[in-house]
Amino acid sequence: MAYMSHDLRSPLNAILGFTDLVLTGSDPLNVEQRESLDTVRHAADDLLRLVSEVLDTARLEAGKLKLVSGYVPVATLLSGVVGRARRTAQTLGIELDTRVEPGVPAVFVDAARMQQALLGLVLHLAHTSTPGSPIALRASRAKGPPGPEAQVRIFVDAPGMTAPSNPDLLFEAFRFGRRESGMHAGGLGLGLSLARALVEAQGGAIWFEAPGTVCVALPREGH
Repeated sequence: MAYMSHDLRSPLNAILGFTDLVLTGSDPLNVEQRESLDTVRHAADDLLRLVSEVLDTARLEAGKLKLVSGYVPVATLLSGVVGRARRTAQTLGIELDTRVEPGVPAVFVDAARMQQALLGLVLHLAHTSTPGSPIALRASRAKGPPGPEAQVRIFVDAPGMTAPSNPDLLFEAFRFGRRESGMHAGGLGLGLSLARALVEAQGGAIWFEAPGTVCVALPREGH
């Protein structure tokens, strides 16, 4: 797995690195050149994310994915997710927003892996939502079940999402969300299954609260 990860990531990292060098270099670029390089960079970013989904799914199935948990402020977690999702959301015409209730405690998670899970969730909802519709991430204190007894719940509201006929099936691998046109939303069909696996591996739970709302329950104490 380590060799495969290196072989898949290295060419993409080279593309990203040299693209950044040209974008930030001293030689002037015209608008068309800059837009073309931005397209290359964003496409490489997307491909790197898909490669990571495949490799991390394999690691989880083999029990080889290491998690390093600690207390993370919820606002920090959500702002990181929105920052990474913003470019794709803007391309799709989706507006992102976050709301954290006052007094919400920190969650006990692996910050990088939980951001990865939430990012996969947000991107899936963005790709299956009507252009121009919003997606809001809101957090509040709660008690389980479902999920851990002492928890923070993050609700991801996507009112423009095309409602799936059987929401629970979307959390299975290689299940594709659908746009309003009926076309599948792209990707490998691993984003939501990986999100669920990462959340559950950290003592949390994830489910469809309503047709356009997904709830993620995270522990606010070590488990």
